[in-house]
Amino acid sequence: MKRQENILVVAREPEWQAFVMQALRQAGYNAYQANDKASALRVIAGDQPDLIIVDAILADLLKTLAWQYIDNRLLVVTATPSVAEAVSAYRYGALDYVSKTFDIASLLGAVTAALQKQPVQQRLLV
Repeated sequence: MKRQENILVVAREPEWQAFVMQALRQAGYNAYQANDKASALRVIAGDQPDLIIVDAILADLLKTLAWQYIDNRLLVVTATPSVAEAVSAYRYGALDYVSKTFDIASLLGAVTAALQKQPVQQRLLV
């Protein structure tokens, strides 16, 4: 089934990123990729993705998104989950915080749930 949602996957691990991109495309999403903060910001400025999946290791990108792109939906993934990192991710506006050790069905479920939620800015205006 083809969907209209655009999803940006920002990660430094090419193998993991390719796996996620393939799963998203097979699920019918339009998926894009970026490997660092600069390339992610270029994609966001041009395409305005419906959801951004960001590796927690890119904390600087999360901070920038929190302040400059508050209307984007964020899903944060991590290889080393911790309470402190989860709290930080939610403070930066993440809708969910997911371990990279997930099965693909769990990630797709988190993506679906995140896309159904309003971006932070819209939630603040309600």
